[in-house]
Amino acid sequence: EDMSNESSSVSFDEENTKVFPDGTLKTMISPGDGDSIKQGDKVSFNYNGRLENGTSFGNTYLTHNPLEVTVGAEQTIAGMDIVLSSMREGEIARVIVPAKSAFDNMVNDHGFHGSGVPIPPGSTLIFDRVEVVDIETKLPENATPRQRYEVAQKKKNYGNKLFTDENYMRCIRKYSMAAAQLDEIENPEDSDIYQDIKNLKYTCYQNIGISARLIEDYRHSIEYLDKALEIKPDSLKPLFYKAKSYLDMQEYSQALEVLSHLTNLYPDKSKMFKKLIKRADLLLKQQQAKEKGQWSAVWQSIDEGEHIYEGKEQKGPTMVKCSYCDEELDSIQYPRHIIKYHSGTKK
Repeated sequence: EDMSNESSSVSFDEENTKVFPDGTLKTMISPGDGDSIKQGDKVSFNYNGRLENGTSFGNTYLTHNPLEVTVGAEQTIAGMDIVLSSMREGEIARVIVPAKSAFDNMVNDHGFHGSGVPIPPGSTLIFDRVEVVDIETKLPENATPRQRYEVAQKKKNYGNKLFTDENYMRCIRKYSMAAAQLDEIENPEDSDIYQDIKNLKYTCYQNIGISARLIEDYRHSIEYLDKALEIKPDSLKPLFYKAKSYLDMQEYSQALEVLSHLTNLYPDKSKMFKKLIKRADLLLKQQQAKEKGQWSAVWQSIDEGEHIYEGKEQKGPTMVKCSYCDEELDSIQYPRHIIKYHSGTKK
């Protein structure tokens, strides 16, 4: 959705508008369904901001680079910090921040330069759209394995929702955050929920691999499917999607190898793999025939006196004199001349 050309006017819905003590206003556009933001959480959010005269001072929808701040750590303007602490993941709102809670405590007589745009003193900031993209929940260093597991489970579940919505970039981030939370558990094998931790990490890696394939990031797809297979070797789903990623990458030999392994592991599902095997085999033969034809063309060009040297085509080969019979011939034919007429000859 293009958020680069919002209207310069602002109309707030009184029913969904909250006025904070400092005068900052927030009107909810969409409620969001993720976790609520707490002080100390690391939050990523998109925004489209402008001055009252319509001059844009920042639009992360255009740069595709959400702003990341820790709430309550004075890493953004005071009004935005207040608003973020009232939002939840996935929520979208319109926001007006008065000058006193914006840049007035940061400006000199010439104003504040935000994103290269001068913001004069006394400027009210209008954010036509603020969207909370991600929340990274802060846990105490001594958090128990179960606490970390529960946070990771929430991240995974939210990732599943994003996957259903076909928001693959964000669901990959959620699954990654869930796996990272589990990595923070020290000595997980000593925990009474060790098997649950293993299963959840396996699911996160598998889901990252499947999602990465859907955005055509095949290398990372295979990398994370392999991580899932390290936890549960010979699992059907990661092996199947690994084969499909190899097919998408046109690495047909590797695809056939994985599909053959799957057929041996799951003979009762061989019909499921048969079509893919047939397709991979056909594409491999076509690929090999094409490569053979390309090499035939190379050798033909050499025979015709055109050859490739250090990646550059050179026409008109150099003439050299045979060291055995003093015959003059071109540098391309010279090796063949030696093999044909002087093989084994001693000077």
